[in-house]
Amino acid sequence: MRLCSFLSLSAMSYEYPERHPTPEGREEPRFWSARVKDYHRVSYVERGDKDSSRTIICVHGFTRNGHDFDFLAKRLSQGARVVCPDLPGRGRSDWLSDPTEDKGYNYSQYMLDATALIARLGVPEVDWVGTSYLISAPSSS
Repeated sequence: MRLCSFLSLSAMSYEYPERHPTPEGREEPRFWSARVKDYHRVSYVERGDKDSSRTIICVHGFTRNGHDFDFLAKRLSQGARVVCPDLPGRGRSDWLSDPTEDKGYNYSQYMLDATALIARLGVPEVDWVGTSYLISAPSSS
């Protein structure tokens, strides 16, 4: 088991621009962008072989912490790299400087932190295990 941390950004606002057609008639890709407010440290526990072909990220619910997955992560780490972060304001991670829901503790901030974590791990894909948050995938219709 390794205790690690990284700096992530705290966003002041988020934008999701409208799609615009390119000269060729295709739509250009859209992406979320964030205006940076400051940074915060996110801590995580890492188990298993860092060179494993499989990486599993276990993310706790809103009022919990990464140690909720200690038992599961120990078992999963026998065949994978397992990472259990403490979301901002929980466990060993920093609290956000502006904790109001519209500026801090919200899905957009959690997705920014998850993106930063995956980038830090340097893996092309992850398996995601989570509790408590209701996140739905876009419908296929």
